[in-house]
Amino acid sequence: ESSHLEFRRLEAQLKLPTLNRCGVLYAKSGQQTEDEMYSNTDMPKDLHTFMDWLVDGEKINLAQHKAHKAGLDCSGGNSTGIYSYYTKFNSYGQIIKNNNINSNSNSNSNSSSSRSLEEIEMMFHVSTLLPLHFQDPSRLERRRHISNDIVVIIYIDVKDGQILTPIPMLFKSKMTHVYIVVARILGAGKPKYKINVAYKVDCMPVPTDPGFGGEMELNEENRRKLLVKIVNCERAAYGAAALSKIRQRKHLLLKLIHDKFPYQKKKK
Repeated sequence: ESSHLEFRRLEAQLKLPTLNRCGVLYAKSGQQTEDEMYSNTDMPKDLHTFMDWLVDGEKINLAQHKAHKAGLDCSGGNSTGIYSYYTKFNSYGQIIKNNNINSNSNSNSNSSSSRSLEEIEMMFHVSTLLPLHFQDPSRLERRRHISNDIVVIIYIDVKDGQILTPIPMLFKSKMTHVYIVVARILGAGKPKYKINVAYKVDCMPVPTDPGFGGEMELNEENRRKLLVKIVNCERAAYGAAALSKIRQRKHLLLKLIHDKFPYQKKKK
C-alpha cells in the first residue's frame, strides 16, 4: 500500500489530469480511411455491447449529465447529440458507482487502498452518437471532438472473418497520438476481441500488461486493463513534441491570466 501512496503523491506533483476523454471511431468492414469512418450513421449491436462493457453500464443522456462533459452539450440543447458514454474509475481501473468501488476482480489491492487512489472521469466521444450533417462533407461536427482526443479507439466491424486494420498514421489529426484498434473475433462462443495499439513515432509506447491484447473476453479484469491502458497512453503522449508545446503554451496562458486577474476572495 505504501508504494501506491508514493505513486499517488508523484502523480499529484506532476499534476496529471483526472478528467479524461477518449474518441471511439466506428469502421465498417473494409473501410480504411477516416473519411469513410466519420460518415457511418449506424451503431452496430456489437459496438453497443463493447461500450456497455467498457463503462460497466449503458450510455448516458447528456441532458441529465452533471459530471465531466469533455466539450459535449449537456444543457439539453442536443447540439452534440443526445447520448454518450461516460464512466468513473480509480487508478486500478475499478469502476466507481455512487462513490463505491464496483469490482469483482481478484486484484491485489484491498478496499481501503483502492479508495485512497485518485478518481478518474472519462467521457467517450463516439462517432455514431455525434451529429452528422450531410451538407458538411468534412464531418466537422464529429472531427472537432474525436480528432482532438489524444487516444482514439477504432472499432472494426468484422463481417467475413478478415480483419483489415486501418493505418492510423494516415489519419490527419495532430492531437491524436495513440490508436487502439479493436475487432471482434468471429466464431468464438463468448464475445472475444483482438486489440492492437499503434503509436505515432514521437510517442513513447506504454508497457503492455500480461494478457492484454490477443484474444480478450469481456470480463472485469480486461476492462480494468483497458481503462488503465487508455489513461496511461494519454499521459505517455504528453511527452510527444507536438503535445508538449501545446501544454507549455496552455500553462503560460493560464499563468498570464492568473497574473493579470489574480483571484480575490469575495467579501461577505
